[in-house]
Amino acid sequence: MRTPFLELWSARKERGELLETDKELKLNNAQLSSLLSDSDVRTALHKSRVASRLPPVGTEVFRRFTPESLEQIKKCSDSKNKQVEEDYHLKPAPELESGKVLPFFYGAPPPELQDVPLEDPDPFYQSQKTFVVVSKGNVLSRFNADSSCFHFSPFSLFRRAAIRILNHWLFTGLLLVTLLVNFFFLTPRKSYEVNLDLVFLCIYTLEAALKILSRGFCLGPFTYLRDSWNRLDVVIIITGFLFLSEPMMCLRSLRFLKVLGLFSATRRHAKMFGRVLNRLWDVLFFTLLVLTVFSVIGMSWFSGSMWNICVRHWEQDNSSFLIEPTNFPNVTQDDQVDSQFNYTEYIYNSENIYFTEHHDEPQICGNTSLASQCPEGFICLQVHRDPNFKNFDSFEEAFLSTFRLMMRDFWEALAGEVMQANGTPMMIFFVVTLFICSFSLSAFIIASFFISFTEQTEKELRQAQQDQRDYNQILAALKDKGVDDLPEKKDSERTCSECWRRLCSCDCCGCWVRVKKGLQVFVLDPFFDLAIILLIIINVIFMAMEHYPLTVEFEEMLFRAEWVFTFIFFIEVVLKILAMGSYDFFQVGWHIFDTVLVMWSIIDFGLISSFPFFLRLLRLARWWPGFLKWMRLVWAGVRSLWTVSLVLVTLFFSYFGYHSLSSNPNNLCEGEEDCDIPRWHMNDFLHSLMTVTRALFGEWIETMWLCMEKTGPSMCVPFYITLLIVGNFLILTLFVTLLMKWISNKLAPRDEEKMNILKTRLKKVLKVCGINGGETKKETGDPEDKESVALRCVPPEQSEENGTQGSTLPIGEAQNFQKMKETEAPQEVPEDCCCQKCYSCCPALNLDSSRGVGRVWSSLRRSSFYIIQHPYFNNFIFFIVIVSSIALVFEDMYLSTRYHTMVFLGYLDQVVTYLFVLEVLFKWLGLGFKKYFTDGWCWLDLIVTLACVLSVAAQTSGLGSALISLKALRPLRILTHIRGTRVSVSVLLRMLPPLLDVLLVSVTVWSFFSIVFIQFLAGRFEFCLNETSQEVFGAKEVPNKTQCFMLIENNLTEVRWKSGPMNFDNMPQAMLSLFSVATLKGWLDILYNTVDSTMVEDQPGHEEQITYYFLFLAFFLFGSFFCCINIIKVLLDAYSSQTHKVGGSHLFLTEKQQKNFNNISFCPKRPLAPCPRPQGRIRGRLWDLVSREAFEWVMQVFIFVSVVVLMAERYNISEGEEEVLFWFSFILIIIFTIESILKICAFRRSYFSDSLNVIDFVVIIFSLLSLALADLMTKYFFSNYLSLLRLGRISRIIHRFPGSLRLRFLFSAWTKSLPALFNLALVLFVLIFTYTSFGTFHFAHLKKLNYLSDVYNFETFWNGFISMLIVTTWAGWDGLLYPNLLTPPDCDPVDIPQVNITANCGNAPLAIDFYVSFLCLSSYVLLVMLLVLLVDMLNIFGLMHCHPLSAPNLNSFFKTWKKFVPDSAHFIQRSRLPDLCERLKKPLRVPKPCELDLGPEDPVHCRDVLLALSVHALGDGADRDALRATINDKYHEFMPESPSQESCEESSCTLQMNQEEATPVTEEINE
Repeated sequence: MRTPFLELWSARKERGELLETDKELKLNNAQLSSLLSDSDVRTALHKSRVASRLPPVGTEVFRRFTPESLEQIKKCSDSKNKQVEEDYHLKPAPELESGKVLPFFYGAPPPELQDVPLEDPDPFYQSQKTFVVVSKGNVLSRFNADSSCFHFSPFSLFRRAAIRILNHWLFTGLLLVTLLVNFFFLTPRKSYEVNLDLVFLCIYTLEAALKILSRGFCLGPFTYLRDSWNRLDVVIIITGFLFLSEPMMCLRSLRFLKVLGLFSATRRHAKMFGRVLNRLWDVLFFTLLVLTVFSVIGMSWFSGSMWNICVRHWEQDNSSFLIEPTNFPNVTQDDQVDSQFNYTEYIYNSENIYFTEHHDEPQICGNTSLASQCPEGFICLQVHRDPNFKNFDSFEEAFLSTFRLMMRDFWEALAGEVMQANGTPMMIFFVVTLFICSFSLSAFIIASFFISFTEQTEKELRQAQQDQRDYNQILAALKDKGVDDLPEKKDSERTCSECWRRLCSCDCCGCWVRVKKGLQVFVLDPFFDLAIILLIIINVIFMAMEHYPLTVEFEEMLFRAEWVFTFIFFIEVVLKILAMGSYDFFQVGWHIFDTVLVMWSIIDFGLISSFPFFLRLLRLARWWPGFLKWMRLVWAGVRSLWTVSLVLVTLFFSYFGYHSLSSNPNNLCEGEEDCDIPRWHMNDFLHSLMTVTRALFGEWIETMWLCMEKTGPSMCVPFYITLLIVGNFLILTLFVTLLMKWISNKLAPRDEEKMNILKTRLKKVLKVCGINGGETKKETGDPEDKESVALRCVPPEQSEENGTQGSTLPIGEAQNFQKMKETEAPQEVPEDCCCQKCYSCCPALNLDSSRGVGRVWSSLRRSSFYIIQHPYFNNFIFFIVIVSSIALVFEDMYLSTRYHTMVFLGYLDQVVTYLFVLEVLFKWLGLGFKKYFTDGWCWLDLIVTLACVLSVAAQTSGLGSALISLKALRPLRILTHIRGTRVSVSVLLRMLPPLLDVLLVSVTVWSFFSIVFIQFLAGRFEFCLNETSQEVFGAKEVPNKTQCFMLIENNLTEVRWKSGPMNFDNMPQAMLSLFSVATLKGWLDILYNTVDSTMVEDQPGHEEQITYYFLFLAFFLFGSFFCCINIIKVLLDAYSSQTHKVGGSHLFLTEKQQKNFNNISFCPKRPLAPCPRPQGRIRGRLWDLVSREAFEWVMQVFIFVSVVVLMAERYNISEGEEEVLFWFSFILIIIFTIESILKICAFRRSYFSDSLNVIDFVVIIFSLLSLALADLMTKYFFSNYLSLLRLGRISRIIHRFPGSLRLRFLFSAWTKSLPALFNLALVLFVLIFTYTSFGTFHFAHLKKLNYLSDVYNFETFWNGFISMLIVTTWAGWDGLLYPNLLTPPDCDPVDIPQVNITANCGNAPLAIDFYVSFLCLSSYVLLVMLLVLLVDMLNIFGLMHCHPLSAPNLNSFFKTWKKFVPDSAHFIQRSRLPDLCERLKKPLRVPKPCELDLGPEDPVHCRDVLLALSVHALGDGADRDALRATINDKYHEFMPESPSQESCEESSCTLQMNQEEATPVTEEINE
C-alpha cells in the first residue's frame, strides 16, 4: 500500500470505473487486422508493451500447435543463450497467466480455433515445451507439450478430445450440477444413497482421468499434480473410495471446496486470499505474543480464585458426618467438634452450597474486603467442582480466557466472576486487556489485512491502467492510419422490430392518441409520483399497525385497507400502461416489479398471505437515493465471489463438524418432550450449520465448551480456531471489498428529473405559504448561508481567554483557520446585547451608553465581560463542575443511611446551582443575548443550569426522583471546559448529519423485517409456566391457552399463562427485539421462542419451526451486515470530507496536539547501531562476542525458555514441579545477569542508550531482589507480580523477527493516534459518567435477576460505572434491562418513602430509552475511535511508503544498489545508472531513459543518486537542503563508512570523493 488511505478512499470511484472500463476494452475486426498486418502501426507502437506481446507483422496471433511448432521449440530450447535471457530479465507476462482472460489486443480466436492447442503467445514460454488453449470467454489455459502418460502426444486424437471436453462449458456445468446434487446426498444413510455416492466418485474419477490425459501426470510444468486444486481432487477421490462408510466421512466435506476450483475467477480469488493470509503472519505472531503476556498476567493474578463459593457454615447445620480433616487443609482443630462430621462430603453437598435466585451456578465469593461476600450463615471456601474451562488456573485456560476477551464473546460473565472472587478493582485488568487486545490488536489486524489486500488489488489496478494506456496508444496509432473506432453494438442496445413496437403502442386512432396524451400529462407528472410515495408510506404505516391481540373490528379495517391499497396500485399500473404503452412501460425495470407485485397481491388475497405487501416497501428505492444505494450494495454483496467462497467454507466446516464432532448422531430426541441434547450441537447437518454460523457471528465460546465436554479439547479447539481464523478473514475480505467498492446512489435519469422538478415546485409552494426562510438568506447574501465546518452549535477550539463564546467558520475560511487565530486581536468590548431586529422592533432597548441609565448599563456589561474573560473565572467554574460531578459519586442507594453526607450533599447542590445561575447571569450581561443564544456551548450550560434548578426545587419540595435525577446532567459541562472534548464533540456533531439518511435507511430495513416477524410470530411467544419450579409445561401436558386457564381455574396458583419480555406482538416490541438480535445480546431467547413457536395461543414445542433459523440469518445478513457497511461508508465519507475542509489537519486534535502530531517523525526508530569497537584487547573481544548475531539468537532462545517457565506455572502445582521451575528461573536469572555484565563491560555507557537494554537491566535488578529478599517481597510487595516483569524481554523477540518493520510502522501510527483517541475517550468517559449517575437514581432498587448481581448493579456509583462499561461493548445490556421489564405479578412492588420510589419493579419505557440511547451514542463514539485509529494507521503507513526517504524505500534502494555495485561501494558508473533506476520500486523508480539532475562526473556517488531520485519523486518544489540532511543522517545506517564520509556534507559528494575512491571503485565495477 503506497497511497494514503484518504486518497485511496477519495479515488475509489475512479478506480472502480477504471476496472469496469478495462473489462469493456475491445477492438473491432478492422482495427485488429490493421494492428496485426500494418508495419507502420507496429512502428508507432514499438515503445509500448503491445509490440513485445504481438507476433511479427503478417503473422496470425492464434496459430495451431503443430509438429513443426514443437520442433521449433526444441531448436530454440537447445540454442537458447541463458546469459542473454538474464540480461533482458525475461519473465512470464502477468496478463498471459493461465486462467486469465486474453488481453484485448489479441482479439478472440475464430470458432474453429477454440478449445484446440495453439502456440503460446507469451515470449517467455516460446522456448519451452508448452501450448495454450483458449476456451469460451477468451480464457487462456496452458498445457505441457510433452507426451502425457509417456504415450499421448499433443497431436493425439484422444488427448485433443480430452482437452476439448475439459474446456467446454457444458462439461464445467455438468460438474457443477453433479456437485450440487452430491451436496444433497453427502451423508448416505440408505443403500441406494451409497451406490449414488459411487456414481459421483466415478464422475470425479473420470474428470481426473481426462485431466491427466490432457496435461500429463506430474513430470514437467503445468501437469496434473502441479496444480493444488488437482491435488485436492486426488484427496477427494482416494478418501471417497476408502471411506464409503462412517469412519472418516468428515473428509467428504472437501467436496464443498471443489466448487472453487471449477472457475478461473474463484481460483484467482482463492490464490489472492492465500497470499493475503501469508503476509499476515507477522501481525498474527505479534497477536500471539500479546495474548501470551496477558494470559500469564491473568494466570498470576486470578489462579485458583474462581473455585471460591459460599458454603453453609457447619456450626449452624445439624448434619452429622464422619470427619476427615486431612481432606481439606483449611479445617482447624476447633472445627472438629463432632467425630461424625465429614467435611469433604459436607462442602460438596449441593444442599449446603448457596445459589442465587434464578441461577444454576453457585455464588462465587472472595476473602478480601472488596470481593463479594457470602450471606449470613455461609462461609467462603474453595470447592473444586467439575472443570468448566472458565478460569485462569493454567496457561491453556488463561490463554483461552484471554482470547475470549479479545473476541468479546460473553466476556462480561468471566469479568463478573473474577470481580466477585477478587474484587471490583480487577475491572482495570479487563479494561486494559480490552483496549490493547480487543481494540488495538483488532485495529492492527484489520490494518495489516487491509494493507495486504490493497497491495494485491493494486496489481489489478496497475494492470488496468496499463491496458488503458495500451488501448489509447493503439487507437492513436490506428487513427493516424485512418482506421476509425467503430464499436460494435451491444446486445442491450438492440431493439425489437418496428411492427412489434407499433402493436404494443396501440396508437390506432386519433381519439385514443388524445386520450393517451392526457393520461401522460397526469401519470408522468412529478406530483403523481409524490402521491404514490405517500400512499406507499401510508400503506407501510397500516401494516405496522398490526399487533396482538387484534380486535375483530380492527382486523377487518386492516383487511379492507389492504384491499384499497392493492386496488389503488392496480389502477396505477393500468394508467401507466395506457399512458405509456405496454412497450415503453415494460422497458423500465421498476414497472415490471410493480406489475408483478400487484398481480401477486391480488392472487395472494385468496391464499390469505401478506408477503407481497411487505415488498411494497422496496418501491421507495426508486425515488430514495439512500435506499437505492443500500439495495445496490446488497446486490453487489450477494453476487460477489467472496460471498460464494464464504458460503462454501461455511458448508465445509458444517459438514466436517457434523461427522467429526457429533457426540451421538443417532440420538436426535425426535418427538421427545424432555430433550437433554443442547440446542447447539452437531448431531445433524442443519444444527451443525447453525453452530458454525453462530461461531462466525462471534459467539463461539459456549458451543466450544459443549463440544469440549462431549468430544474433548483435542478435536474441538483446533476446529474452532481454524474456523474463526479462516471464517473471520473471509468475512473481513468481503467487508473490505464492499467497503472500497464505489456504489452509486444516482436515480434513473427520468426519475431524477422528476424529483428535481418536484423539489422546485415544493419550494414554490412553501414560498407562497410564507415559509421562505431559505430563499431569504440567498437573496440577502447572508454569509451564514454557506456550508460551515464548525458552526455556532459546536465552535472550534478557542483560547482560554475566550471562555465559551462561539463563532462561525465557513468552508472557505476553514483552511486558514490557524492564521486567523494568530492574527485576530482579542475582543475588548462586548457586542450588542440584542440583534438588529430586536432594536428595530423595540427602540427602547437601544440605550445611549454615554449618559444616564445607558452608561450604567454599559459599565455593568463591560465589567461582566471582563470577569467572564478572565482565566480565573473559567478555572473556578471548571473546579465547581468537577466538584459537583464528584458529589454525584456519593449519591447512591445507601445515601439515606448516611445522614450527614446526605445533608452536606444537599447544601452542596444548592451552592452549585446558585453559582451556575450567577454564571449564566454574568454571561448574559457580558456576552449579550445575541451572542449567548447563538452559541451551542452556552445553550448546553443553560440546559444543565435549568436542570440543576429543577432538581434543587424538587429535592426541597419532595416532588420525586424524576426531577431530582436531572442533576445527573452536570458532568456534561466538563465537555465545555476541556479543549480536546470541545474539538471532539464539534467534529462528532459535524459528522452526524450525513448519518441521518443512512440511519433512516436502516430503520426502514428494520421496519420491513419487523412487519415480517409480526406477521409470522405475533402472539406465538406465549406459554404456560409453573412459577414454582420455573418450568414450562410440555405441549402434550398443556397443549394450549385454554387448557392452561383450566389449570388456573382448578386453584393451581403456581400456573400462569405469560409471554416473554421480548416478542413480536407489535411494532415497538418487534423493533426492540430486532435491536437485541442485532447486538447479539439476548437474541438466543428470542431465537428459541421463534423456532419453538406453533400457533397463536398454543403451547410451544421443541423446534417445531426449525426453518425459522434462516429468517434470522436473513436479518443478520441484510439488516445487520449490509446496514453496518452502509453506515461505515457514510462515516468514512464524512470523515474524509471534514478532513478535506480543514486542509488535511487531524480533526480530533487541538492546536497544541496538532503541532506535536506534525513534529513526530513518521518513520519508526531503527535499532541503534552498536558503539565502535573498543581498542582494548579484552573489551574488544567482549565487544566481538556480544555483537555477534549468534550470541543474540542464543539469548533469544533463553528468553523463550523464560517465557515457557512462566507459562508452566499453574494452580495446585506439586512441590517437585515448583522446585524444578524455581531452579530453571534461577539459572535463567544468572544467565541474563552475565549477559548484562558482558554488555556493560563491552559497551560502557552506550549500553543504556538502547531501551531494550534498559528493560533487561531493570528486570535483572528486580529478579535479583526477589531472590535475595524472597520472604519480605512475598509478604509486602507481591513477589509473584514482580516475576511478571520478565515478560518485558518479549520486546526483544519482536524486534528480531523479519516482519517487525511493518509492525513498527503500525505501532508508530498507533502512538501518533493516542492523543486523538484520548480526546474521544474523554467524551466517552463523560457520557458513561452521566448515564451512570442517572442510572443510580432510577435503577438502584431493582430485583436481582439475570445480570443484576453483587457486581453488576446500580446500587453504588462504582458498580453502576462497571455496568455501563460492559454495556459500552454491547455486553450484558439485555440482562440489565430485563428486571426493568417486569411488572406485577412477576415482581413485588415495595414503596420506599425515604426516596419516594417503588422498588423491585422497573420503569420499562425509561429503561428502554436509557439503554438504547446509550448504546447508540457510545457505539457512535467507539466506531469513530476505531475509524480514527485505522485511518491514521493506513494514512501514515501510506505516507511513509510514499516518501522517497522512508525506511521501506531506503531498504529497497540500498538492496538494489548492492546488486549493481559490488562490495557495497559508494560509486556507480553512469552507464549502469539507467538500469539501476529502472529496477527500483516506486516512488524512486525512474524508467528509461533516466533523466536525473546530476553533474557530469562519472562515476556518481550513492548520495547524489539518492538525492536526485528523491527530488525527481517529490517534484521541483522539494527542499534539497532538508533532503540532503536526511540522507546524511540515515546513510550510515545502510552503507559502511568510508574514510572521507565525515567531510561529505556539501552539495556533491561525488566531487569530494572522486579523487579518493573513483579509480578503485571503477576498477571494481569493471571487474
